[in-house]
Amino acid sequence: MPKFGSPRGGSYIDDIEIKVMMKKFDIKFLVGGVLAMLVGIFTVTGHVQNVIHFADPINEMFFAALCFMGGIMGLAASKK
Repeated sequence: MPKFGSPRGGSYIDDIEIKVMMKKFDIKFLVGGVLAMLVGIFTVTGHVQNVIHFADPINEMFFAALCFMGGIMGLAASKK
């Protein structure tokens, strides 16, 4: 059911709530989580092997898994 008060269907109060919600994110953890996820994705695609030479495929898989876990923890911790 659309709300009345603005052309988009929202109200002025909804716009204020969105601005308040954006202040509740910790940017350091958000950036760290996104970077860890990117390193994990680049590890899975094989781009990290040009920089880091893994001795075994299992080492590479665990490195990617740890990057993904660090990314998830960083994204979860970014909420204040």
